[in-house]
Amino acid sequence: MADSEKNIQTQFPHADYFNLLICNPLESGLVFIKKQHNLIFASVDEFIMMLGQDEIKLSDIYNYAMDKAKINIGPTQEIDAFAYYLKNNQTFYSDRITHSSFMYYEAGLFQEFRAKYFKKMDKHLIKSLQRFVWVSHLNDFPDSIPIFIPSGVSRMKDYLFLELKKCIVTFNVILNVDEDRKFFAAQVAKSLAIWLYVIENKNGVFLKNDLHIGVEISSEGEDAKMFMGYDGCFRLLLPDNFIQNDEMPDNMLERQLMFILLESLVHFGIISSLNINQYIDKVFSECNGSFLLINKDGIPFLAENDGINSCYFINKRYCDVLLEEIADHINLKGKERKMSMSASKDVVLKVLSFLNDKIIKLISSISTRDFLLRLLELHHAQLFWLQTTFSRFEQTNKLYEYLNISDLSQKEYMQKYSETNILSQSIIEYLIIHCSNSEKRDAPIDKIEIVFAVMHHIYSFGLYCDLLSASLPNIELTILPNGRLALPKDKIDKFQEYFFDLRDSELYQPEELRALEELLPEFSVNLDDKQFLSAFLSEYGITYASYLEIGENGAFPPTSIGSMHPLFGLKKA
Repeated sequence: MADSEKNIQTQFPHADYFNLLICNPLESGLVFIKKQHNLIFASVDEFIMMLGQDEIKLSDIYNYAMDKAKINIGPTQEIDAFAYYLKNNQTFYSDRITHSSFMYYEAGLFQEFRAKYFKKMDKHLIKSLQRFVWVSHLNDFPDSIPIFIPSGVSRMKDYLFLELKKCIVTFNVILNVDEDRKFFAAQVAKSLAIWLYVIENKNGVFLKNDLHIGVEISSEGEDAKMFMGYDGCFRLLLPDNFIQNDEMPDNMLERQLMFILLESLVHFGIISSLNINQYIDKVFSECNGSFLLINKDGIPFLAENDGINSCYFINKRYCDVLLEEIADHINLKGKERKMSMSASKDVVLKVLSFLNDKIIKLISSISTRDFLLRLLELHHAQLFWLQTTFSRFEQTNKLYEYLNISDLSQKEYMQKYSETNILSQSIIEYLIIHCSNSEKRDAPIDKIEIVFAVMHHIYSFGLYCDLLSASLPNIELTILPNGRLALPKDKIDKFQEYFFDLRDSELYQPEELRALEELLPEFSVNLDDKQFLSAFLSEYGITYASYLEIGENGAFPPTSIGSMHPLFGLKKA
């Protein structure tokens, strides 16, 4: 390791780096480590689980190594130190411990994250098509629904597996078709899998032998057909026009698909014909939910995108780094004390001024054109995911409620999409107003992370500033001994309660919300009205005329990104 460090320092004298030492646990056994600069020491399985935690990227592992090198850590397992880091929003921060303190972490702290990882992945071996396949849970469905895809690199990447009580049903997409038809076929396979599970869940075991079903959408033929090959595998062939009927109720298309599938299995002697209609009538009369949602043009909602569908979640670690910088800038370290209302306002205005100067300096060092294009793409993507979630949630939630399953992950994702979208729009405003002509080079990812973290704090402190202006009781700021600012989180959450309730209504009571919206009177804005022009200037810092001029003279051409449709590996909306 010493030789490798020497070589790195020679070739990259100004680079930050860390050593990653991965061991074989069967040979090394239980190993505790002492603090060593820039070293991560873990077993293969532990490192895979570190990377498998929600929202963790390789850059986060690097930041963990850099942050750990700054503290005095006692003998402990690497995995437990990492668990503390995750529990603490990707920091080693404590309001009672300084960086010079000797820090210990209890053994077994990572067990909670280990359990969550195994539950989420549900990685195991199954036997399909006379071979054993490593599979993991498909994130499109709640954890309790046993639908899986091949894990890691596999030749069976276009396969989907449903584990029923007595058998495994394998689906695959026929590959000799264009990308759009492959995508549609993948959605059909998912729909068939979930409804087979629903039928068994509500009627008991009716399939006892393993099945393999290939799904294909074809431009040839007019009727849906299911064939059985000499090898015992089935092929479900659906014509294009089969999914282009917009006159059907929400789940009638899926009802027809299930009838074709089960009727064919009866015809080939796979299942008994006695209860087939009863099975289908029971679940589709009791549940009006749906998984396969088609628009009037016969396109699944999940295919209605132009390839710009990236996600980004705010980096908690950089948010914490900024809190440390704010504490240094305000310089009120010493003892814990609660500020007066007047002093709280002064401190918050000083913080906002500091953050405002910082973000303007940051974005001025980045190519405005390139950064703005990336932000517009991100804004576009968040709108896509928000709309996709709204479009699907009402129907998929009915399906899960029928199974007595609660899927809260969609709500969590929506909250993150909304935050990213708000911050993206805010940064776009800053770019247009403050540095619309910067021709600097593209920034490294850590600078972009910091820009979003700064805007996150501008939004948070700006909201708190509004509460202070309202002179609400017990809203004053508290200064911790280390100089950090403690905002009254309970008061802020109470203030935002309306928005949280609105988000719940959008998901769980959409019909009631639509009825309330219809009661709102229509209104319009006179763009020449003096009050509007004054309000626009106060809100954005430029006149409305200047805004129009930027839009007309500084328009940025649209960017083109190739459309990539995932098949079974599509992540949750």
